Amino acid sequence: MTQTTYVDSGFAAFYREQAPAVFDVALRHGGNQNIAAECVDTVFSQLKGNWLHVRDPIRFSRRAAILYVRGSQRRGWRRPLRCQPVGAG
Repeated sequence: MTQTTYVDSGFAAFYREQAPAVFDVALRHGGNQNIAAECVDTVFSQLKGNWLHVRDPIRFSRRAAILYVRGSQRRGWRRPLRCQPVGAG
């Protein structure tokens, strides 16, 4: 099994298990359905790019969701945001 295959399969399983929880976190912190859906896309796109470097992907994804929603509330949710949770690495 190549490293890419391992990363992809591990990430895919994590996504299937955790995407609903990240969506719920975004909703609970004041996001609407659209914000929560965009949040999941953004958070998991960033996480996949850093998959081998993130020590705690659950913490990363949930913290990033909170930051995404807070940022969308301040700036208007249609503006692209980049989530960078504290202690991600």
